[in-house]
Amino acid sequence: MPETPLIPAAVLENLAEQLYEKRKSAAVEVENTVKQYAEAGEHKKIEGLIHVLISDFINYPEPNHRKGGLIGLAAATTGLSTQATPYLEKIVPPVLSSITDQDSRVRFYACEALYNIAKVNRLSFPSQHDFLYRVY
Repeated sequence: MPETPLIPAAVLENLAEQLYEKRKSAAVEVENTVKQYAEAGEHKKIEGLIHVLISDFINYPEPNHRKGGLIGLAAATTGLSTQATPYLEKIVPPVLSSITDQDSRVRFYACEALYNIAKVNRLSFPSQHDFLYRVY
């Protein structure tokens, strides 16, 4: 039996789109999907989705992919809400490294993503403070 994708291919395609509206729409889908996975206790699927966003988007040479990955990671964190703490060590480093990206729009998206991640996880983010200094 073939393995089902973590998220529909159309959503992943829209994350890499040039138009912000399409990326934002895809991010909402990512958020809803992660929320469903979190409610069902599907931690492996959440980790897999985070891995896809990092490896296939953040580490991609095309700026629109990197922007989509950043908005996707922020959306995934929002979907996780109070359950995001165990995933922050995987989510925060690629966002931080994007702050020094060669493309100014990617840097902007990285700052916005970091803000949204910190906003959702206010209580657990102070525990990540030392981690941020070690990474950066």
